[in-house]
Amino acid sequence: MPINCAAAQGRARQTLQDINATSGRSNGKTLRPEVSDLVLTEFQCNGREILITTEAIATLPISLSLFSFESIELSATAGTASIKKRAFSLFGINL
Repeated sequence: MPINCAAAQGRARQTLQDINATSGRSNGKTLRPEVSDLVLTEFQCNGREILITTEAIATLPISLSLFSFESIELSATAGTASIKKRAFSLFGINL
């Protein structure tokens, strides 16, 4: 079954917006307070394969004053493919 690229991109963006909007909170507890600014930086889709890249800023648990930085930029990439299942078809009926 082909991937609906427009729907997939919309769903990816909405999911990231939802994560940012809740500020990592669940049941009143902060899940990942050190992660912020989660954004979709790359989206590739050709109807059969999809590749998504995201970036976020993470605050370090300790201050590294020697190197003068308190946060780092994280990047993650994930992809998948839609594979057609092979079936034996006799007169239009999949067996």
